[in-house]
Amino acid sequence: MVDGCGEGLLSLFEPEEDFADRPRRVTLVRLAREVIERLNSIGRVEVEGEVHGVKAYASGTSFTLRERGSRISVWWSAGARNQGECRVREGEQARVVGRLIWAHDRGSLQLAAEQALPTGAGAVAELIAEAREKLRTAGLLDRPRRPLPVLPRLVGVIVGREAAVKRDIESVVAQRWPGYPLRFEEVGVSGPAAPQAIAEALA
Repeated sequence: MVDGCGEGLLSLFEPEEDFADRPRRVTLVRLAREVIERLNSIGRVEVEGEVHGVKAYASGTSFTLRERGSRISVWWSAGARNQGECRVREGEQARVVGRLIWAHDRGSLQLAAEQALPTGAGAVAELIAEAREKLRTAGLLDRPRRPLPVLPRLVGVIVGREAAVKRDIESVVAQRWPGYPLRFEEVGVSGPAAPQAIAEALA
């Protein structure tokens, strides 16, 4: 959502007369900065997405906002933080209000936040919670766990056919535990038949 009239945004991308015949010679950074400055004439924007990579600093808070395959970095300065609300958590859905700026140090588009509030659990956090609840209901989280031996009698490895990782594993085992028993099961690891083949190799 964009505050203000949308006509300014449309006219921003309308080509000037004879633009193709008279290209301007500018640097990418300068061109990007000019576009952002013209976008800012529209006013504040509101973006909603899932929060990732929250990092707090003395000068402010940074995080990435993801939405339908796209993403934008957000910067919440300490000055803005003192004036508005910023309550975001990793994996949660949030709504951020701010202005688009050009981050010179990164050379990328950034959203300078004025307000950032959660709007509900993010898709990733929700899926994790659902999976945990299913495991708990099935009793898989509560059942006693068998202690693992210091060294197993045999190390079994399922690998793709002619996989290079097989040689890597053999090399490491030869260096650390020469003669240790290894068993490789080569299966197809891609395609519709892969799940059944891997399950049979495990059995």
